[in-house]
Amino acid sequence: MRQLVISLPHSYKKYNLVNKHINFVFNETQNADVIIYNQDQIKNICVDKYVVLNVKDLNEFNMDNSCRVNIDVFLVYNIGDYENLSMEFGIDKKRIFLIDNNKIVESYNKLFNKIFNLLKDKLYDIQVSLSPDKWLSTNKSLKIYTNNNKLVFEDNESEKPYYVSYEKLGSFADHKIYNFEIESDKAYKIEFDCDFEESISCELFIIEFSENEKIDTHTVGIKNTKYFIPNDKTTKIRIAIRINGKGKITINKISFAELDVSETIKDPFINKKRNKILILTNIYPSDESLYRNAFVHRRVKEYVKVGLDVDVFVMKKDKYLSSYVFDDIRVLTGNKESLLAVLQYNNYEKILIHFVNKDMIEAINNFSDTIPKIVWIHGVEALSWKRRKCNYLNIDKETEKELNNKDNIKHSLLRSIIEEKTYKFVFVSNWLKKAVEEDIGMTITNYEIIPNIIDSTIFQYRKKTSEHRKRILSIRPYTAKNYANDLTVKAILELSKKDIFKELEFNLYGKGPLFKETVEPLRQFKNVSLNETFLTHKQISHLHKKHGIFLCPTRADTQGVSIGEAMSSGLVPITNKVQAIPEFVDDKVGILAPSDDYLALAKGIEEMYYNQDLFSELSQNAAKRVREQCGIDKTIMKEIEIIKK
Repeated sequence: MRQLVISLPHSYKKYNLVNKHINFVFNETQNADVIIYNQDQIKNICVDKYVVLNVKDLNEFNMDNSCRVNIDVFLVYNIGDYENLSMEFGIDKKRIFLIDNNKIVESYNKLFNKIFNLLKDKLYDIQVSLSPDKWLSTNKSLKIYTNNNKLVFEDNESEKPYYVSYEKLGSFADHKIYNFEIESDKAYKIEFDCDFEESISCELFIIEFSENEKIDTHTVGIKNTKYFIPNDKTTKIRIAIRINGKGKITINKISFAELDVSETIKDPFINKKRNKILILTNIYPSDESLYRNAFVHRRVKEYVKVGLDVDVFVMKKDKYLSSYVFDDIRVLTGNKESLLAVLQYNNYEKILIHFVNKDMIEAINNFSDTIPKIVWIHGVEALSWKRRKCNYLNIDKETEKELNNKDNIKHSLLRSIIEEKTYKFVFVSNWLKKAVEEDIGMTITNYEIIPNIIDSTIFQYRKKTSEHRKRILSIRPYTAKNYANDLTVKAILELSKKDIFKELEFNLYGKGPLFKETVEPLRQFKNVSLNETFLTHKQISHLHKKHGIFLCPTRADTQGVSIGEAMSSGLVPITNKVQAIPEFVDDKVGILAPSDDYLALAKGIEEMYYNQDLFSELSQNAAKRVREQCGIDKTIMKEIEIIKK
């Protein structure tokens, strides 16, 4: 049943006649549920439907904040009102209908078809109100109100995530509690637009139900558009918002527009048939996750600067095509079928792939085997798990078998595309290229070696003083053994036995499940600061300015981007001589300890303390080398050259 709201003048002489006629026409011939308001009733309504509004009620809606409507059609009864709406309010004349008072029923008959032609798509849309009384939560610290006709959630107390339900409270598993009935053969374009202040964040939740049970749950992120195709058994849905953190969220828009299933793919690409480049990756930054493959986004911004026309597609298991905007870049997400449809509706000149996987290649091959493709190899998507065996100590035979199977899948994929003439490969280091060749048992001939960029505009060089050599910085994830944070701890413990220790200052930053256990032995020292947190590039750059040594041991690295960033700021790197590290650090710019040698790491810090001149020389050399090797001209600009060929 479609729904339509119509307002009529309270004093209108033929109100009852028109009321009956409208209900007859709309209910019997258009299968629509009509709600008719007069001027007395319209002052305090919150309407979740599409509205045909009498022009005389327009001021009531403008003045009364309790009215929540989306006005689609305006009815007027004289030519003056008609011109006023068009000229003063700027309303499209196609949405304004003039009623002849002398032929009222005849006028409505003529207008009904026009109205439905205008509204036929919208009449199926699910309308989600932004009225505060529609949103319910058991969280007593949450304030729900409106500001400038926008819905606001404000909470400055809650520590744990919670849900705000639309219209009805109750378990999300209960199929009897739902908001809207839907047709399973339809698709919906869902838009969720909101702004947030402080550390708070949110997601829109859509729960699918059949007649008897919960079927599935979907999420839509901030400033995101998602194309939702219900399950074949779905008959109804429920809506909620999940809130996490403290602060204020302003909801600007929640909309569900019904589409034909075929239009779920076409809709994002109307008038988009033109020559351009597709960037394909496994993850990408968003407002909720700023650092996911941030180095890919850095490339994209530079590509756009030089005039390359790019689309970004993030490959996910989610069967729905969705889109969002991050830092002025439009990002599409979806599964293999969504990618294939995107390829079909666009005329891409090249496809650039980061973190290649089987689904990506299958979709591309199903579409065309002639489009040139450039594949960036970063490491994890190509190297054997044995290259990071330190992360898999004491595993059982079943786990080892699973790891070997995963290796076989990704190595088989690489072997299948290496000999294809349409594929070119980019490695971030020579070591990585040779290691991949060893792991897959093939030689790669069509390739380039291009490191990840180290951005000297963010990590600016500042000449270090002799005092900086006493301040040691560590910034690492604490998620796996390959980051070798245990060696940092052991090196500091070794230095604690030395007379110079009391003059040194150590600041450790990082986050992950291994943090507390790893750093526990250091809590006894007043000159060791332990900070369990993630850092932005801006925060890292600020810390670089205060320190002179970057302590960054490692057991596995294909480049060592964090080491390069520290070098760019003038810090002297103290790390391990493993994998690709010697391509970027040598004894002219830093200290290279043997693998797993924490004593050599500690000795390197001692050497910097006792030799101020060497510290100053290494600092300057480090900043110079990283600019020459990993600056924009040697990285992204080189990439742009091969993209344009």
